[in-house]
Amino acid sequence: ALSHLDGLQDELYKELLSHVQETDQMVPYPHGDFVYYTRTEEGKAYHIHCRQPRHDDGAEEILLDVNKLAEGHAHCGVRSVEVSPDHKLLAYSVDLMAYETYDIYIKDLTTNTISKAVEGCNGTIVWGRDTETLFYVTQDAAHRSHKVWSHLLGAPQSDDTSLFTEDDEMFYADVFKTSSGRSLLRTLGVQYTVEHWQNELLISTNRDGDVNFKLMSVPLHIVLDKQKAAHNSQWTSVFAYDPTVKVESVICFESFIVLKGRQDGLTQRWICGKDTNNSTWHKTRLPMPEAIYSLGTAKNAEYATTKYRYTYSSLTTPLQTVEYDFISNKTVILKETPVPHYDRERVEATASDGTAIPMSVIYRKDKKKAEGQPQALHLYGYGSYEAPIGAWVWILS
Repeated sequence: ALSHLDGLQDELYKELLSHVQETDQMVPYPHGDFVYYTRTEEGKAYHIHCRQPRHDDGAEEILLDVNKLAEGHAHCGVRSVEVSPDHKLLAYSVDLMAYETYDIYIKDLTTNTISKAVEGCNGTIVWGRDTETLFYVTQDAAHRSHKVWSHLLGAPQSDDTSLFTEDDEMFYADVFKTSSGRSLLRTLGVQYTVEHWQNELLISTNRDGDVNFKLMSVPLHIVLDKQKAAHNSQWTSVFAYDPTVKVESVICFESFIVLKGRQDGLTQRWICGKDTNNSTWHKTRLPMPEAIYSLGTAKNAEYATTKYRYTYSSLTTPLQTVEYDFISNKTVILKETPVPHYDRERVEATASDGTAIPMSVIYRKDKKKAEGQPQALHLYGYGSYEAPIGAWVWILS
């Protein structure tokens, strides 16, 4: 019935494709003795995962070419690609049925042999510290992630150990490793995320009815004491709760932490640490070059570093990868794509209850009419589930 539109569809596709930089590469991130990155090639739909030696000009090593993986299949979804702690094995999860159910494969990076390790999971992969153990998550009949497992490489999946089951259908289960690589985490009763930092755990939580969350701390030796760990009375606030700040999570590095959150309707990053006697916390908000913008997190694979990478975008600045140095307090743009001829403004509209609603406006400089003259506006907004629309430029990729 729509065959008469085939020509138009082809025309639109070619027009959209003409604006895409098909051959591209992400900023390589250091991890162990290598730098890792993904890249794309013109005419190919999927990413190519690669690495190179970190300290010399060694040749590129292709770890996983998803284009080859997709050959002969109508769909190929890769969720996780994780190198082992000793950098000798690669684990990746693949969905070839478009059902968001994944199988996990292990590739030996020395021999290039591939073996299937796990069937029927949600795609999450976390390596154990011994390079012989994988942690993964399976789903129930309703496709809800609810059970965390450990798998020993080389053993049948039927021998895997169930570590935790979330029976409450209001919640789902997942697993991740702290930045220090020492801990896997779980809890009950409140919403929170946990990170391990030095001799303590840092917890962003809505405990005590603090709906916008706060950052709390508990000494690690308390957590490791089974009797004391059953009570949270020794949790202390890192910073006083501020209802105007939404605390989302914390990223830990060896000598500093990054607090992720939102304030004044914008995503924010605060650089936090302790003074020289390791007693008093301090935090500094990362300054941004524009009044309206949106932040995201880039790949930060190293714990013992003084640098933090994040992504930056605004209505006139396409996605940048930016690196902040904790020691020099300076930022460097590692990658950016310019978009000329556009400008932006931040305005506010007053709602019926008097609330000032911030809005971000982008327009072509040569198309804006004089102040006071009516002008057509395409307005879009969303605010449910604590998921507002960030001030960023969407570029077809």
